[in-house]
Amino acid sequence: MTSGAVSGPPTVVVTRAESPERGRLGCALRERGARVVHRPVLAMHWSEPASLPRTVLDGADWVAITSARTVEGLRAAGWFDADPPAGTRVAAVGPSTAAAIRAEGWSVAAVPDPSGAEALVRLFAECGVAAGARVVLPGSARARPELADGLRRLGAVVECLEVYGPVPEELDPTAWRSEEWRALTFTSPSAVDAVRAGLPRSSLKALWRLPVGAQGPTTARAAREAGWREVVEAAPRTFDGLARTLLAHLASPSPPTRSAS
Repeated sequence: MTSGAVSGPPTVVVTRAESPERGRLGCALRERGARVVHRPVLAMHWSEPASLPRTVLDGADWVAITSARTVEGLRAAGWFDADPPAGTRVAAVGPSTAAAIRAEGWSVAAVPDPSGAEALVRLFAECGVAAGARVVLPGSARARPELADGLRRLGAVVECLEVYGPVPEELDPTAWRSEEWRALTFTSPSAVDAVRAGLPRSSLKALWRLPVGAQGPTTARAAREAGWREVVEAAPRTFDGLARTLLAHLASPSPPTRSAS
């Protein structure tokens, strides 16, 4: 399992929990000629809609949404049945999330470029988020702290809501061995953690030799910390961008490593 040019379509492993036939990342990879192997490493546990009352937005200055999965959970809780309350603006961590929010009928007032939690904090600083501003932050129960901590450093009052929680799947090491695999993909730090914790070191040593396609700087950093050295960060931070960037990297005879700083 090595990187570099080989004959035939590259086989790319998708670790995201998605439909093998209709999943967005798998489809984006296949549209560009890759073979796709699905090895989901996380199952999603969704919070009950009743635990996500829309009234939490009353009096909020901002609601910051960090993933398309969060949009799914908020849809089930009825958040998009009406516009946000007057005075509540909506921020998205990146273009994919912004597109998912707009598809539900909400306007998005802030999307950082480049995307990511730290970039969103910088954008909030540029927007002049005042001390005491109330920001509602729905998302994963295992979300990294960069966004919430950054907003608090700006003086915002942050209210985190657990919309879903990724639960690691039990991984069979025999299903994670193939000389045909050319790359792995990770779309969240939680997926990286699940692979690192769920496989023995002997399996990880083989996987570490593969390039990794990461959707976003936080995921890229988690992959490097877990042992991967050839980390390719999606540009832009979308499923389509991840597929295009990773496959271009694999097609290069001696591809330069792109990784988060």
